[in-house]
Amino acid sequence: MTKRTGYYATGDRNAKTKLSESDVATIYVGVDSDAVTARAFSVTRSTVAKIRRRETRQAATEGLVLGRPRES
Repeated sequence: MTKRTGYYATGDRNAKTKLSESDVATIYVGVDSDAVTARAFSVTRSTVAKIRRRETRQAATEGLVLGRPRES
């Protein structure tokens, strides 16, 4: 797979995004389980987990403190 070059919309600028920047921040600092949070925002548990691990949507969680310690 080749790396993309050029500009493409991310975050709120992407028309197909399901979560706003404020939704992502709420998920990141939330204390509910991944499953409960996913159900509340109509996304998958893996999406919530990726946000909390900062694997995706890093710009929306910049400077925020994680709501609860993650289990190993």
